[in-house]
Amino acid sequence: MSAIIEPAADTASLALDRAAAPAHVAVGTRRRPLHIALHVAFITLCLVYLLPFAWMLSTSLKLDGREIAMPPEWIPNPVVWSNYYRAMTGLPMFLYLQNTLIITITATTLGVFTASLAGFGFARLRFPGRDVLFSLCLATLMLPGIVTMIPEFLIYRQIGWINTFLPLIVPWVLGRARAGDFPVPPVRHDDSAGL
Repeated sequence: MSAIIEPAADTASLALDRAAAPAHVAVGTRRRPLHIALHVAFITLCLVYLLPFAWMLSTSLKLDGREIAMPPEWIPNPVVWSNYYRAMTGLPMFLYLQNTLIITITATTLGVFTASLAGFGFARLRFPGRDVLFSLCLATLMLPGIVTMIPEFLIYRQIGWINTFLPLIVPWVLGRARAGDFPVPPVRHDDSAGL
């Protein structure tokens, strides 16, 4: 139960703590109004960003025709919970959710896999025409989607992909590889991986 205390070290550290405390407290009290002002500004900004979501929730619970009433009604009277039932049964919402999950999970998984392979190939491997091929990949990424929309549609129609998931998955699987996304490890790591 006996503890060894070195009085010289404890006394010296206490003296340093007491000497440093007033300066630290003074700095903290000078910054406190700035911190409070920043917190108030950020909370206000968060509330502004949440307003559209609050309006969406409020509008979803209103009677038909009351969505654009003037003055705006934030708390609906009466609250119509049956709007959610009508939305879920009037349209096949669960089918839409299923389609969304199939497309996003497939495109993301396969896209990350193929982009990793292509990105590593561009970053590490040296082969004839690599720079030209990489420049072509970059050039296609710089094209806005609106420029390629009609030609892509014509190609998809010609190969019979209209009304399928393929046009929503295949372009993401095949066209999003960039070597700049991959940090290039030293070549000695390749050699050690081969052992």
